[in-house]
Formats: sequence, C-alpha cells, structure tokens
Amino acid sequence: MNHYIGLAIDSDIPAIKAIADANKQTLGFIRLSATRESQAKEELIVAKIEDLVIGFARIHRRRDGWITLYEICVAAKYRGGGWGEGLLKFVISQGMPVRCKVPENGPVSFYERFGFHVAGKEQGKKRELFVCEYRSNPM
Repeated sequence: MNHYIGLAIDSDIPAIKAIADANKQTLGFIRLSATRESQAKEELIVAKIEDLVIGFARIHRRRDGWITLYEICVAAKYRGGGWGEGLLKFVISQGMPVRCKVPENGPVSFYERFGFHVAGKEQGKKRELFVCEYRSNPM
C-alpha cells in the first residue's frame, strides 16, 4: 500500500471537508473557503492511503516566524495507526516553532509526546484552552 503525508492538492479538498464536517463537534465548523485558501498557500497537509484521504492538518505560517496549527484530524476509522503522529511530525519538520490551542479536556498529552509544552491558558469562545508550543531549539 502507498502511504503519503504531504501537501494537499485540489482534488483532496472534498474528502478533507468531509472529515472536518464529521468531526465538527471537536474541531468546530471549518469553512470550505478556508480549506481552499490553506491549500492554495501550501498550508494544508494531508494523510492518504493510496488515493484515499484519511486525515489532515491545517496550519498558517505567520510573519513572526511561528506556525499556528489550526486543526489536525484523522478519520475515526484510521485513528490509532500513527497518522496523527505523522501529520504532526510533518508540521514540526518545517523548522519553525509551532503553537496550537487545545481544549482543557483535549489531547494535551498527544502534543507533549512530541515536545510541546503548555505555555498558558486562555478563554476560547466556548471553553478554556491550553496554549501549547513547540520549539525545536528551546529558548
């Protein structure tokens, strides 16, 4: 089987949107236009088996040198197979520090396994969020 983790292409967007919509309880609603914009800026990463999209990560490379990780999600059927790990490793391999926000009851330990630390807390629209940061060269 051919496995791929890398930049998404136009034809991946409908499957990515379907995964996002199936997980909107956790991720929130992700607009199709935002997904398309991220793909055009090469800020949408996809995990595939053959041509089947099974997960994605959406990021933003900020002008201040940080990457913001907006969402990372693997289709329920493929969880536990290392796909989330592969997506996160792709994001941190970009050589920039990474920041994401994780709900209080969210998978903070998942990020900590890859060198993220909790840098603070902030109030989100609906719940408290941990601000998690990763730096390849801790300051």
